[in-house]
Amino acid sequence: MNKEKDSGFGFTLSAGSSSIGYPHIRSVLREPALSAGLKHWDRILSINDTDCQTITHRDLVARLRYAPTGPVHFIIYRPRIDEIVHAKERSRQLQNTSYVSMSVGVS
Repeated sequence: MNKEKDSGFGFTLSAGSSSIGYPHIRSVLREPALSAGLKHWDRILSINDTDCQTITHRDLVARLRYAPTGPVHFIIYRPRIDEIVHAKERSRQLQNTSYVSMSVGVS
């Protein structure tokens, strides 16, 4: 994708500020993401040969925001629909899970 001066890439990311792992596209809003064919749930594997699995969300946003104008090389992974359904279901399960902390003493 080409980054124009004083503009972004036209998509938002979904992740917490300290989460690590391949980020996924939350929404595609405008150019150049639209023309590049990005879609919701696409995962960004690398940007300009930098592996995105090991950088935090905050660092990734900074890299995108301050990327120089011109071509920026993305490697994108598009998950299959069953992977997306599984991820959404797993997320729902975690949201509905209660955790209890217990200490058990031995007499």
